[in-house]
Formats: sequence, structure tokens, C-alpha cells
Amino acid sequence: MRRSYRVKKPKEVFPPCDVKGCEKEGSCRAPKDRTLKEYYHFCPEHAAEYNKNWDYYKDMSVDDIERTIREDTVWQRPTWAFGKKAKIDDPLGILGAAKGVGQAAPKMDKETEQAMHILGLTPPLTKDKIKRKYRELVKQYHPDKTGGDKEAEERFRRVVEAYKKLSGE
Repeated sequence: MRRSYRVKKPKEVFPPCDVKGCEKEGSCRAPKDRTLKEYYHFCPEHAAEYNKNWDYYKDMSVDDIERTIREDTVWQRPTWAFGKKAKIDDPLGILGAAKGVGQAAPKMDKETEQAMHILGLTPPLTKDKIKRKYRELVKQYHPDKTGGDKEAEERFRRVVEAYKKLSGE
């Protein structure tokens, strides 16, 4: 028959309470200052009283408090505004569409700008947006619909060329 033996843990020994005249065990730790490296040892009653009156932000200016709170929200790690240091691939210029967000839209060559102007488009461009506008203008300026109007035929030809430039065909 096996016997199980329990090892009794030794009772934890605490220093005496740091309040003068108190003879209870100082089983509760309380920080001495903002560095949180040194602690008082209080009995539970004195710890509760100390905690009610302790102010982490005591003797700090409003700016110091604000800075501390901001640092604490990111666990004291350095941060930077989105898009300033991060290199993000944004071929459609979506992030540059909203002012102050992400990286700016890439510079376009004159032919692309002219093609966008012909189709009446503005950045950011999507393939769907280009195709929709192209279909609308082709229906409007098609020679069969305009009855042989030379000006409409020229406009139709420029719309087709602009679409080819923007769609990559």
C-alpha cells in the first residue's frame, strides 16, 4: 500500500507594517513613488488607507500627465503617425484620397492625366470606375448614334484611346 506524503509549505513571513505603532504583518505592498521600484509594507487596513490618498500624478504638470498617458497607451514604445515612416504600396492612390491619410497619390505622366480628363475621371481610379465611364461615353458618342457627326466621331476616337491608356490594353 502506497502512502502519499504532503509537504507542508512553510508559512510566508512578512515584515512588520511600516506604520509606526502597528504591530501587524505588512502583507500588502504599496509603492513609495512613481518609479514603482521601492515599496512600503502595510497591513491590509493601512494599505487601504494609503491607497485612498496616493496619487500617481501628484506634482506633475498637465503636459507631463498627458505625455505619460499617451506613452502608456502604447506600452512606452515609440510610435509615429501612419504613413510617415511606413512605406505602403498604393497603386490606385486610395490612401492619398483622404487628406492627411497614408502616402500621397503617385505623380502621373501627362498622357495619363490627359486620358483621365478626356474620360472625366479623378483619382483614385479603379478598373470598374474606368470601365463604367468608358461605356457611358462610348454609347453617347458612337457614330451609329450621332448620325455621322464628325466632331462626335473625333470625340469617340479620343475616348477609345483614353480607355486603352488607362486600362492598360
